[in-house]
Amino acid sequence: MSSLPVTEARPAPRWIVAQPSLAARVALLPRELCAGRELLGAALRRELAARLSGTLLGPLWPFLAPLALALGYGLLFTRVFGLDPVRASSAAESAAYVVSGVLVWSGCSEALARAAQSVLEQRGLIQKVAYPAGLLPLVPVLASLVLSLAGLAVGRVAWSAFGGAAPALPSLACAVPLLVVQAALLYGLALAFAALNALVRDVQHALAIALTFGLFATPVFWSARALELDPALAALVAANPFASLVEAWRGVLFAAPPGEILALVLRLAPWSAAALVGGAAVFGALRGRFADEA
Repeated sequence: MSSLPVTEARPAPRWIVAQPSLAARVALLPRELCAGRELLGAALRRELAARLSGTLLGPLWPFLAPLALALGYGLLFTRVFGLDPVRASSAAESAAYVVSGVLVWSGCSEALARAAQSVLEQRGLIQKVAYPAGLLPLVPVLASLVLSLAGLAVGRVAWSAFGGAAPALPSLACAVPLLVVQAALLYGLALAFAALNALVRDVQHALAIALTFGLFATPVFWSARALELDPALAALVAANPFASLVEAWRGVLFAAPPGEILALVLRLAPWSAAALVGGAAVFGALRGRFADEA
């Protein structure tokens, strides 16, 4: 009796195969982050080594760029325009105010700019191996946080060396919840920008423009209290999550009352939660197209 010919099974067209729901794709993100924690550690070490190795000044570069930015804009405001947007009691206090704001903002802007290109730059991982794509935007976010923290620690030591008040332990303890909400905010935004930029390359250029406007819309080189803004404009500044982030880090560094710092953390927390959920939803909705578009 002759046997029937064996035919190779062909995969069903994509439009016939049931696709996972958006909720399932969003729920996949924390699972793959947990499963890929060893990969995350290795990728983070490589990222930090790549940023710091191969240069003469090495680990000094992450600090020199923000300091140059602070010096340039500080001279522009005070010497060229004759403005005093901080109105600090001394030149050292004014410098500490500006430099701390620049260090925090530079870490955030660098994290978002690098994360927006992470899926495109690592297209080979997505196309050839089953790599957890959710790790790609997280690596530059964590690397920038590490370097930003190192810069803030150096700034805190320098402030103490020049006669500033010693850091207060209760204020420093507030850095823990502040780091959590900051990481959630940046990772959520990074997920959205990385996913959108993988499909539309204009996103990275639009993000660069938005970060430039964000620098001046955030109290980095100026103080909302010192400028005595009208109530409507002051409300807009208060609604800016990065304004709360910068002010909270200044409170940690310069020993503000813990209650003030935690109030800023609580103000920032809803923004972080919304960014994380929204970013995960965008990333989950578009991740199926990364291998084709990247």
